[in-house]
Amino acid sequence: MKILVIVGKRSEIIKTASIIEELSKNKIPFSLVDVQEQKGWFMKGSHFLDLDYPSPDFTVKFDANSFQSLVSDLADIMCEEEPDCVISSGASETTCAAVLTSNLLKIPFLHIEAGYRTYDLTSQAEIRREVIDALSTYCFAPTRNAFSNLLIEGFNRSRVFLSGSTVIDSLTKLLDFARTNSQILEELDLENEPYCLITIHKPENITENRMRILFEVLQSVDCYFVMPTHPNTHKLLKESGIYDDFMSLENLLMIEPLGYVDFLALEYSSQFVITDSGTVMEESAFLGKPVVFVGIPERRELIEQGISFFSELNKEEILIRIKKAREAKVSRSKIYRIFGYGNASEKIVDRINRIELHYNPKMGSEIAGKLINFRVISVSEPLNQLREKFGSKLLTAVRDRKLITDPKISPSHILIIESEN
Repeated sequence: MKILVIVGKRSEIIKTASIIEELSKNKIPFSLVDVQEQKGWFMKGSHFLDLDYPSPDFTVKFDANSFQSLVSDLADIMCEEEPDCVISSGASETTCAAVLTSNLLKIPFLHIEAGYRTYDLTSQAEIRREVIDALSTYCFAPTRNAFSNLLIEGFNRSRVFLSGSTVIDSLTKLLDFARTNSQILEELDLENEPYCLITIHKPENITENRMRILFEVLQSVDCYFVMPTHPNTHKLLKESGIYDDFMSLENLLMIEPLGYVDFLALEYSSQFVITDSGTVMEESAFLGKPVVFVGIPERRELIEQGISFFSELNKEEILIRIKKAREAKVSRSKIYRIFGYGNASEKIVDRINRIELHYNPKMGSEIAGKLINFRVISVSEPLNQLREKFGSKLLTAVRDRKLITDPKISPSHILIIESEN
């Protein structure tokens, strides 16, 4: 067996580090592809070092304006390597390109972190999540909710496995090292300073209007904030002319992005966390920190259990959520039940050793081996008529961000996938 592992963003390095370690332990040959969807030392390079990654066998340039060129580059690598399967994680453009390329070449694709959903079809990330799962041969769900989502959507039970979260694998492996070896608290003079950690980077939140709202929120809260600033966030603040406003806040420390070990140490010592990152939300909750998630969270369990809170980026709502977070107590036992105990990668690699790898059984022959397109369309017909009309091309039917499964109910929007002529 030979496996091709593909990563694009730093969060994917976190999610696949323990997979690579288990593949090595089991002496399963693999090659590593680094797509430079994010690059730079603090955004990515330090994560390779902290998580003891092997050197990539292939490095692929990323062009945000040419998705097709990424598919073409990955196809060249897959044709050269001839892997028995491809592994990737999350819902980035890299992972989406990887699964599309695998389908073009009829190579089995294994998706790590499958089944997370918001059912918000205005979100490109949500569309990618659903397309990636639909085109995956096997889906490894990190939580019971994610596992249930896939079954409710009609995935064959033999294709879906409950694994636990590989994010927690990396966290539990390096937490003690981060606590004892990171010097970040001393460097930032935070050893005796209570603070809230804040990270904002999602495209929907990085607008001038929303950043001005965030400024007003930080100005209104009696708390010290530490904000590792994503390059895209930094760019928006500069271009919109509000960077100096943020810098003038006496209760805000804006810093450069951090490596994985330093970021873990900063998370661990924080009082609570404000973020729009699902990975940070998961890590922080596992560390016992109340979280305010800015946006629509895909990790619904944390909200349902009262461990985390979510809010759109408007001042009144987020201030209420911050107050609740500061008063909340997080049960570590609940977190273990949600995400597992840090052995997800062991379960995944064990399953890989035991399953019969074959090409994706869900999509019809009209899709296989062709360029694939996916789109959201407005509809008014009941679901049963839509199923007849679109067949296996119909992936999701939603109304008000809720999945529609009753055949008599009419959704407002559907996500379909089709081959390009």
